[in-house]
Amino acid sequence: MNRTISALLCAAAILQPVTSTAVAAEKGPAPSARALDCAQRYSDAMNMKATLVGMINGMLPAMIEQERRRTGATLTAEQKRLMSEAVTEGVADMVPEMMETITPLMAASFTESELCGLADFYGSKDGQSIVAKMPAFSASSAAAMQGLIPRLQRDMEARICRKMGCDTTKKPSAQAS
Repeated sequence: MNRTISALLCAAAILQPVTSTAVAAEKGPAPSARALDCAQRYSDAMNMKATLVGMINGMLPAMIEQERRRTGATLTAEQKRLMSEAVTEGVADMVPEMMETITPLMAASFTESELCGLADFYGSKDGQSIVAKMPAFSASSAAAMQGLIPRLQRDMEARICRKMGCDTTKKPSAQAS
């Protein structure tokens, strides 16, 4: 179950566009007040808390099922409900801090024009329609991708071993948690 929780937390992290501090620092001078304002408007228009929580909730069933297949672990309906509840609460509680960290990085990584364009689009009728549809899209795309994940994991492992010279016979096997 610890692996399931770790997988769910990793998925939550990758839902947010990530820009490293190193990449932002390479861009040069500090972002302008307008860039920061547009980055904040974009975040506000995306309604990040509801969007991330909705996306995670949409993906949780497929993620839990994929982890069950991978580990052989079984969860009761109550355990699945409690896990979903805990992940949802955790994501919702972290969004303000995540956005406090990410917003200046966005402002340092993108131009004012790009950020203001994102803010304008996501603040528009069409943009808000897309934001509202993202949780359902996340659920259906996670379910559609579920069958590809084991093959992707095997392929990545094989590619890493080819590049790094792994001896797959000495590799520890995954344990159900």
